[in-house]
Amino acid sequence: MSTNQIEICREKINFFGLNNRINVQQLNALDIDSNIGNYDIVLSEDSFSHIPHRNVLLDGICKVVKKNGLLVFSDLVKTNKIKSRELSNQQKAWRLWDIETKDSYVKIISDSGFKLIDYKINLGKTLLKHHIDKDMANGDCSPDIYLNTLKNDKKQLLKEWGSFNYYRRYERLKTYKYIEEGKLDYNYFVAIKD
Repeated sequence: MSTNQIEICREKINFFGLNNRINVQQLNALDIDSNIGNYDIVLSEDSFSHIPHRNVLLDGICKVVKKNGLLVFSDLVKTNKIKSRELSNQQKAWRLWDIETKDSYVKIISDSGFKLIDYKINLGKTLLKHHIDKDMANGDCSPDIYLNTLKNDKKQLLKEWGSFNYYRRYERLKTYKYIEEGKLDYNYFVAIKD
């Protein structure tokens, strides 16, 4: 609920002359009701895992999406290969609530009144790579090289960054490895309101 991000969005809408076509509102994602209007599409990138009670969230979104309107979102999902300690560390690093599985998202989407029409993995991996690149000091090095740097220079980096920032970067890089190992996926969902 960043006021600054809302203002940036409004500036871009104004710049492209879309004021009469796009409406931006700032609100609590768990307190959505039909009084805010009806929308053709709701987009979300990497947000749902930061919000508890996803069933309440998607029920609220369904209330404001027009019939045949779309819900498009990307999010991190867990597989049965990830260990509970690995999952816990990932949730702390990304400041997430419980991470859904693909199947639990499909169920929540369906229970909320949407029908899943597309599900992609590769686009999500591209988005995650973008996040990881931001964390790396040099965008040209690979996640493996950066992860080794974090391990080898741990004492120095802990002094410079503090423990929270160090472990957050370390776990975020492990996210990419977990995806490669099939412990996590980073998925893109498209659903239509029935």
